[in-house]
Amino acid sequence: MLAGLGLGGGVRYTGGNYGDLSNSQKAPSYTLIDTSVHYELGAATCWQACVTTGERQFRQASSTGIVY
Repeated sequence: MLAGLGLGGGVRYTGGNYGDLSNSQKAPSYTLIDTSVHYELGAATCWQACVTTGERQFRQASSTGIVY
């Protein structure tokens, strides 16, 4: 394995819920799958994160920042 390389992930489930007081508008349940990878470069860290639902995938742009 490469020194400074890190991986992460998780699963989040949210059950269906109602959007109004009379319980007439129901939002469906959903599951999110999170993945991430990062690589430490001395004082800076580069990372990429991704969240996937059943039909869509969202990516957060790669970033480099100083870690204190």
